[in-house]
Amino acid sequence: MGISASNRFLLNAVTFGVSALLSYMVAEAGYSYCYRYGLIDQVRDGWFFEEAGQTIHFDPVVGYTLTQVPSRNVRVTEGKIEYEGIFRGNNQGFQDRDDFSPARPAGNPLRVAVLGDSFSSGQFMAVNWPDRVEDLAAGMALPRPVQLLNFSLYSGGLVNWRNILLERIEKAGYELDVLVIPVYANDLF
Repeated sequence: MGISASNRFLLNAVTFGVSALLSYMVAEAGYSYCYRYGLIDQVRDGWFFEEAGQTIHFDPVVGYTLTQVPSRNVRVTEGKIEYEGIFRGNNQGFQDRDDFSPARPAGNPLRVAVLGDSFSSGQFMAVNWPDRVEDLAAGMALPRPVQLLNFSLYSGGLVNWRNILLERIEKAGYELDVLVIPVYANDLF
């Protein structure tokens, strides 16, 4: 008497499962051994985040937004730390230390919107350049205060800026005086 079809299927499924598990264990043990003893390159490049899931969120209009929960990150290149930084958003989801809104605040500041990339968002710097400009302007005897609204995104470019400008700034009715788009060559791709 032979094996029934259902028992044959069960036997094949168990054989496949055990074979797959043993193959994985042998591959993992071999890779771990080679990695531990330097026979293969260890991770030399990468971007590593802490709590990124609580900070960086997909946004269908601009690409992503940031919450106010800080997320530390480090960029490793050729096995060396290239930079470390913090992603943290304001009330609008952008890398600006100050919260802002569409309406012009009291004091009638000169309002400058900045649409930039990582050089303007500056998550890898203690103070990004838009915040630094505000600090410098606050120490000067200007006829009116200066407020920079940093709408910059790390890896931002032309499409992001278009969407931020038309879908966020224009639709919300931001009261602005100046628009600055600092361009790095690759941003226009």
